[in-house]
Amino acid sequence: MTSVFLIVALTTVAQNNKLEGTIKELDQKNAYIVAHADTTGLMRLLAAEFTINRTTGTIVSGRDKTLELMRHGMVSYDSFSVETEMVLIKGPSLAISMGNELVVSGGNRELKGQIVRRRFTHVWIREKGEWKLFARHANNICTN
Repeated sequence: MTSVFLIVALTTVAQNNKLEGTIKELDQKNAYIVAHADTTGLMRLLAAEFTINRTTGTIVSGRDKTLELMRHGMVSYDSFSVETEMVLIKGPSLAISMGNELVVSGGNRELKGQIVRRRFTHVWIREKGEWKLFARHANNICTN
């Protein structure tokens, strides 16, 4: 009985480690896609119901609305790097990642050209076998 429990526990840990790596890769992919204003890539990565609590203090709900902001230069970066510090896993189809970002704003953004440090939280869901970014919260870190 103890052997069975140990095997199940080790298998679960291995699966969670693999999933954690997958989510960290997806955070990197998201940063790359956003930095390159790749609306086609973002269309594939975001859930249709994607909702973001933006650093501007507004909430945007729906993937199409987010893509529209990108097309108008309101979601634009000259560079975007991300460090995922923690991934929480809840079952086979829900993961939450958290960490920090360093961005240089571009496009029509108020902080264009400035280096901005932020904290983020992503909610990832698995739909039809693929991981999708379902929700995002980001906030700028005050430098005072």
